[in-house]
Amino acid sequence: MATGAPSSFSKHPAHAPLLSSTARAKLRRRQYGLAIAAVAACASLLAAVAFTLPSHPTSPRPTSVQPGDAVRWLARAGLSPSALAAAGVDGAQGNAVIASAAAYLGEHGGTLDAAESRVFEARAAAEARLASLRSAEARTEELFELQSLQASLATAERAMQEALAAFRQVTLASLTPPQVATLATIRESTLFGLPMEYRVAPRAEAEQVALRDALANLRIARQRGIEADAACAATVRNARTAEVEAAAASLAQNLQPLHAAWNAALGR
Repeated sequence: MATGAPSSFSKHPAHAPLLSSTARAKLRRRQYGLAIAAVAACASLLAAVAFTLPSHPTSPRPTSVQPGDAVRWLARAGLSPSALAAAGVDGAQGNAVIASAAAYLGEHGGTLDAAESRVFEARAAAEARLASLRSAEARTEELFELQSLQASLATAERAMQEALAAFRQVTLASLTPPQVATLATIRESTLFGLPMEYRVAPRAEAEQVALRDALANLRIARQRGIEADAACAATVRNARTAEVEAAAASLAQNLQPLHAAWNAALGR
């Protein structure tokens, strides 16, 4: 009988020791960690690729614009009456903004609607999968699916922001550059819940939080009839810059006419 290269079985005799339970557990954890890292990398790659592809239709929407469509999308884009008023927009300019919004929606409303629908659908799918994973021990393939769903949601949200940016660019074309810049600053400050006039000034996150807390301290002190904290009072006093005072004056003058324009657009 001819002899050849030794078989693979000769290298691993039957009496070779098996891995201990601890070693097997470590091996499983290592394999699991590698799988999660791989799926995260794949999800990031998929999100990047999807972001470079056309994410929404560009054809005009054939249906007519409903009375509330313009103001609904203006609010969705961070262009509420109070934001416009704080930026120095008056009633006549507000009417022009509404007219521009309605004209844009007549041609590209389908783009915004489709982008919004994709965000809702992607968020619902990701939240449903996350809820199911919390209720039971997650399997590797379910974690893969969650990563993919979260990547799809991130892509849909980026497409939504792109669509809103295009909407704002056309809708605000009749405003002055300083007004447009102030509206952008207001949008960046929205998450901190400051009164509208304070949102017109650019601030770092720590400054936003400190001002919010200081305003809360002053409000509570007034309600209780006690003296406010001196440091909080100084924070608010320093925040009342010339641009904040101008925004407060514009709100007092222009908010009511802008609300009237909004109500007229809603058919009220």
